[in-house]
Amino acid sequence: MNLRRIILKEISFRKPGFVLSLASVVIAIAVMVAAAALVTARQDKTEQIIGHRQQSTEDQMYHMRDDYRRFMKDMGHNSIIVCKDQDIASFIRTGQPDTFMPEEYVRKLAHSSSASYNHLLAVLRKRTLWPEHNLEIILSGTSGQVPVQAKPRFWTEEDGYTDPIRADIPKGQIEIGYSLAQELGVQAGDEVALMDQQFIIHRVIPAQGGLEDITIWCELNKVQNWFERPGKINAIFALECMGDAPPLGGIVNHVPTVLPETKVIQLSSLVETRFSARTRASQATSAAMEAEEAHRGLISAEYGSFAAIVVALVMAASGLWLFWQFLDNVRRRKSEIGILRAIGVKGSRITAIFMIKAVVTGLIAAVPGYLLGLATGTLIGGSGLLSSQFSQLNGLLLFVVSIVVAPALCVLACWLPARWASSQDPVFILNES
Repeated sequence: MNLRRIILKEISFRKPGFVLSLASVVIAIAVMVAAAALVTARQDKTEQIIGHRQQSTEDQMYHMRDDYRRFMKDMGHNSIIVCKDQDIASFIRTGQPDTFMPEEYVRKLAHSSSASYNHLLAVLRKRTLWPEHNLEIILSGTSGQVPVQAKPRFWTEEDGYTDPIRADIPKGQIEIGYSLAQELGVQAGDEVALMDQQFIIHRVIPAQGGLEDITIWCELNKVQNWFERPGKINAIFALECMGDAPPLGGIVNHVPTVLPETKVIQLSSLVETRFSARTRASQATSAAMEAEEAHRGLISAEYGSFAAIVVALVMAASGLWLFWQFLDNVRRRKSEIGILRAIGVKGSRITAIFMIKAVVTGLIAAVPGYLLGLATGTLIGGSGLLSSQFSQLNGLLLFVVSIVVAPALCVLACWLPARWASSQDPVFILNES
């Protein structure tokens, strides 16, 4: 007895039933593959959406941190470097240091390897009398901010600082405090006399409610000459840079290692405000990124759960349908089964006929089910058939799973009907016929 011919005849005996079985398996495999393809396509789209959202969030956080940085910078320098023997009480009382240090100190700091400070400004300042107007002023000289080598992004070789706290004062010009300008009735562009020299007012410093309102800024070398302090300064203004680490230490510990004859006076309120602002920006960035990651995981879990439930239900329904198809086929073939058993065909042979038919049914249905499911999943998921996502989904693993699952589903559904057919007594079967 040729087993292959028997199986072919068995298939051709009842073609509608075979076609219905094929359709059931095709649908089951198509749903399985479509669910996997849909989840993958949706996850890919979700990754893109969240990726754009993350990039947008990172951009917003960057701009927020930059705004904090600019805002804190606009508050001015938060550290002052003075001589080691400077009396702090005197400095606080008068608003000016009364000890002096070489101007070259600022360049030493600028060329050190530390990145804990920026916007270095060498200053020689002294409270004095403006002889031409008999007004008490604080006369401050500076040569402009000195670029810190460890922070090249803030300056260029040609133009110096791109965004300085205090811009360079053009030669032959001065900057005058708000109170002085109001008392004299002058404004930017006017000409005034200072220490027997004529200067153009470059800028009137906005009102700040402190010593800056009675300060005049001009070129450092002129102030050095007027006070007979060539090559000397009495303060280096600095902006301590703080990111996400506590501000304690930093510039206070570093500067004395570079300039042992100096110490740092920190304007604590500005330092703490700057640190708190940076910390809030960092915390906001971390919270936003964590929220995006949590959202991504939630979406993936929801799609995965949905796919698992749908596939399980469809597989169960398809399996029950196949079971009834195989059972009906066995019942309709009882007389043939009885004849085969009567002429000596073993029960295992009978079982093999139905089981091999089940495997063939699964193998035939696997390929169209795979292709249909893949196309359906990618199209519903928003990916075209010629897209890169479709190519990624059309992988060997998913195809192999389809080739294995389809025959397995048919074998499971056919197992009980096949066993029942092989266990029938031919005498009873033939008597019933």
